[in-house]
Amino acid sequence: MQGMLNELNPYASPAAVNQIAEDPTAAALRKLGGPAMGLLLLSAMTVPYVLLIPLLPIIFLVFLFNEPLAIAPLQILGALGLCVMSVSNCFILVGASNMRQGTRYKLAYTAAVLACIPVLSPSGYLGIPFGIWALLVIRRRDVREAFKT
Repeated sequence: MQGMLNELNPYASPAAVNQIAEDPTAAALRKLGGPAMGLLLLSAMTVPYVLLIPLLPIIFLVFLFNEPLAIAPLQILGALGLCVMSVSNCFILVGASNMRQGTRYKLAYTAAVLACIPVLSPSGYLGIPFGIWALLVIRRRDVREAFKT
């Protein structure tokens, strides 16, 4: 490796030097930077919903004791949907973080699949392009082999 660096043209662009000296594992994991960062940002935008989960039982109790007929079945289904979406969002957030670090391949893959489902995806349909992009990159052989576990 040292011999190759000495034979390089000193006037060559830095990209040529980095291309020779770069670790193939790091190069494969760098391909996941874009989709992982997109999923992280979309998940971070919906974190306030996750903070509402512990408050939902308290809100239900307040409504039940004030007006027993005030809670409609659709409101209960909406609250359950919010809980499911929030748990899915946390899962996508952790999976995208692992994707960016190159650890836990199955968790990162599952997070990419969850991002493709509009009901479970952070920010609805905005997560679909990032989920598909992550799936296309994560399924590549060099990227799959670069993961630690």
